[in-house]
Amino acid sequence: MNSIHTALFLTRETIMIFPLIVFCFIPVYSQITVSLLSLIKKVVLVTFLVEIVMFIFFLLLPFWISNTVNAFLCIFIFFYFYERTVALPRSHLWFIFMSACLLGSFAYLFYYIIDILLYPHSTVLPYSPLTVLMIEQFFEWILFFLLAYPAKRYLGWLVNSFHEEKIWKIIWIPPALFVFFSQYLVPENSDKIYVDKTLEIYLLAIAMSVSLIMIVYLLFFQIAHIVIEKQKVTEKNLYLQIEAEQTRKLQAFINDTSRLRHDYRHHLATLNQMLEENKYAEAKEYLKEFSSAIPATPKRYCSFVGVNSILNHYETQCKDLFIKTHFSIRLDIPENTFKETDFCVLLGNLLDNSIAACRVLPKDERHISLKFARTNPATLALQIRNPYYGNIKIKNNVFYSTKHEGTGQGLYSAQLIAEKYNGIMNVNYENQTFEVRILLTLPTTFS
Repeated sequence: MNSIHTALFLTRETIMIFPLIVFCFIPVYSQITVSLLSLIKKVVLVTFLVEIVMFIFFLLLPFWISNTVNAFLCIFIFFYFYERTVALPRSHLWFIFMSACLLGSFAYLFYYIIDILLYPHSTVLPYSPLTVLMIEQFFEWILFFLLAYPAKRYLGWLVNSFHEEKIWKIIWIPPALFVFFSQYLVPENSDKIYVDKTLEIYLLAIAMSVSLIMIVYLLFFQIAHIVIEKQKVTEKNLYLQIEAEQTRKLQAFINDTSRLRHDYRHHLATLNQMLEENKYAEAKEYLKEFSSAIPATPKRYCSFVGVNSILNHYETQCKDLFIKTHFSIRLDIPENTFKETDFCVLLGNLLDNSIAACRVLPKDERHISLKFARTNPATLALQIRNPYYGNIKIKNNVFYSTKHEGTGQGLYSAQLIAEKYNGIMNVNYENQTFEVRILLTLPTTFS
């Protein structure tokens, strides 16, 4: 190949991969970390770099060697750029990347099949290289538009919702194998295709290969759907367990209060008997013990009994542990827009975590700040802050418990409630201060 033919060949290759580059970003558009203009600039820069490197290899190496080397070089350079532009794990991106390469392989095979069917035994193309390029581009863009929506909906759902890393690490193999072997599905000598029933066998082999790869994708989607549904059931059961635990704590607090009220008249009768018998010293001591056993008058933070009880329970616990508290609660919202138990579970789990973090600190450093209020008619905002000691255990954006092995259930439960109310949760831990912010969207009514 002379330099002019090489340049034309590389230009053709670059134009052919353009739809594939665009296809790569369709399923992951929400995870792109740069602006559209910056993304376009980077694509142009990387494409130009690939063109230069491929041109050098074509000049220095035999065609068949340089063609293979450049194919792998092109894949890895573009993937390196792709991985640093999208905020998703490498295994997820590699599968999407291989799927885009698969689209290019399909287009190339379809073009070749049409060519040998329309022009059998032809060794010279009846049209110009530009026409060939336009035909190949036509097949690629047809496949692009046919598969763009499924890629956005189904592949996008997979990479954002399915997190079984073991499967992601192997699911890219089928499309990668097809991309690799598709290069060998185009024979060097087309005349051999028309010997006996070779053409029929050849077309059947391609049809079976394409069908097989489609079945792999369908099975992957079905397996992912089943796994995610099972995870949802597990999450729901976990939430119910957490809700039951918070309800138990709330009921225990109510029972303690009821018991104290029930015993109140008996204490008064005992004091009265002591006074009648002129046992003033004993009465004074008894009154002192009785007073220390009576909790402070419950505070009324809002109009909801359950929320008030939970907050009073944890404030009493904080007082016993010498933890300073600042609770600011303004929940002036209609009752039919939420489940009060959701708020009790949310507050209970977050306060449990904050108390656990504070109790290992020196007494003068223990403090918890909690704010929970309606910021507009349809939005509730919650913020809780507390100091902590040591390191936060986090992996793949999942927080691990410091109290037991495994993930932390408190933050996980809070995340579930945030999602239930179409909200978001943000966790920040800087300068030894742990902060959780949650926004909840209130529906018009809640069933």
